[in-house]
Amino acid sequence: MFEFLKSESFKSIGSLILGIGLLAVLKPICKGDNCITQKAPSVDEVVKSTYQLGSKCYQFKTQQIICPQKGIIEPFAVY
Repeated sequence: MFEFLKSESFKSIGSLILGIGLLAVLKPICKGDNCITQKAPSVDEVVKSTYQLGSKCYQFKTQQIICPQKGIIEPFAVY
């Protein structure tokens, strides 16, 4: 069996298997929109900023609340 490990065919097959293994380990897992890091803006950023929607401008004030046990909570996406 150890004679096979020293042969040229094992070197080629072993290199191929090693290359495929490295490709599988290093390949990115996410694709498209799944690679976006989703993170809410900081409280300071929201309070200090003025936002324009259409022809109106808005400033937001923060209020801490308890997250609901059921339902959907909208995430913020950072691009």
